[in-house]
Amino acid sequence: MIKKLQMHELWKKVVKLDRTVIILTIAIAVILAVTIYLATKPNKKLIAAANEVVSLSEEVRRYYHNRPDYWRLNTETVIREGIAPQEMIFDGKIKSALGNEVLAGSGFDGAMIMPGTRSFDVIYKNLSKKDCIALASYPYNEKQKLGLLSITIKNGENVSNFTWGGENKLPISADSAKSHCGNGSDISWSFE
Repeated sequence: MIKKLQMHELWKKVVKLDRTVIILTIAIAVILAVTIYLATKPNKKLIAAANEVVSLSEEVRRYYHNRPDYWRLNTETVIREGIAPQEMIFDGKIKSALGNEVLAGSGFDGAMIMPGTRSFDVIYKNLSKKDCIALASYPYNEKQKLGLLSITIKNGENVSNFTWGGENKLPISADSAKSHCGNGSDISWSFE
């Protein structure tokens, strides 16, 4: 009888231990699944911001399609003439889906384009390192790449220009973007 009672107590401990192991295993599996899901889930704001680059460039081209060049194009012109998509205009400024300031024109300050200039820039200002890497290496499709001349990343005093077939080649890989981006970086896409 004592032996049977000892066996019964031992069995209770094993069953209790098994329940604990099963519960812990399930909890770890759930945590792991949620972590993987969140890590691989596409960032909707980032995708929207990347698409806004293309959308804004297309609107600029559409506005200037009957003109010989992009003379007088700058951020103020884009806002005043309603060239920018309305969903990008906030408090009299152009903003991306990420909330950063967007400029249009020439160079990182969005200067007014002079007569005879046949290209323009779309500039995203003050990006986090993560957003800079993701936008610089964003996999635009072939149609979206039409008219893209270069992408330039400005990280403090360091300026890196990427072109088709140049020393720094387009498209930009994520590894290359990591080495050129930092917190507070600006990206300029040049279009013809």
